[in-house]
Amino acid sequence: MQKLTPLQRSSLENQTERFHANLEAAADYLVGRGITEETADMARLGVVDEQLEEWPNLATAGNYLSIPYITRSGVVDLRYRCIRDHDCKAEGCGKYLTRTGQRSRIYGVEDLIDAGSAICVTEGEMDRLILRQLGYPTVGFPGSGTWKPHYRRLFEDFNRIVVFADGDNAGAGFATTWSGLFPRSVEIAQMDEKEDVNSSFLLYGEDYFHDILA
Repeated sequence: MQKLTPLQRSSLENQTERFHANLEAAADYLVGRGITEETADMARLGVVDEQLEEWPNLATAGNYLSIPYITRSGVVDLRYRCIRDHDCKAEGCGKYLTRTGQRSRIYGVEDLIDAGSAICVTEGEMDRLILRQLGYPTVGFPGSGTWKPHYRRLFEDFNRIVVFADGDNAGAGFATTWSGLFPRSVEIAQMDEKEDVNSSFLLYGEDYFHDILA
């Protein structure tokens, strides 16, 4: 994957700003996920306002939340999440869309710098936002199988790494990977069967996570 050109960076920044201006269109979705307006603004979430050329067979305009990946140098990528109230698999639409040719990135990398001696890890962007909203430095991985060997050096100096694993087979594998990488510092918080951080927050409330992270 080549470095982004200034033109590509400018395009990503412009899209992020434009989509963020449409965030009101996702208000019901975000409320339903427990994401506050402050958190959505911090993350610069938005709603796609155009038909995205990469997915000509999907009705992307108005139907996808835009999730910018932001570093200290600006927006470096965008992912999209369907916000329609339907079963994406049954309807044949992509629940998450990743731009063609993009390498896997860590979501919320700024927290690696500001976290101190402890960091939380989740399997998805929305899960990361929930924990960040609760005041915990957190990074998210866009899927349980997106760990890369060179990420190791980013986490090896943390004294405490709390890994929130989804309650499914993929989540169990995610937990196993982390436990093997950092056996002295990793704590696994396995969510209940078929649950993740976001759904657990809606089910049990914030005290559930404060107890885990006490």
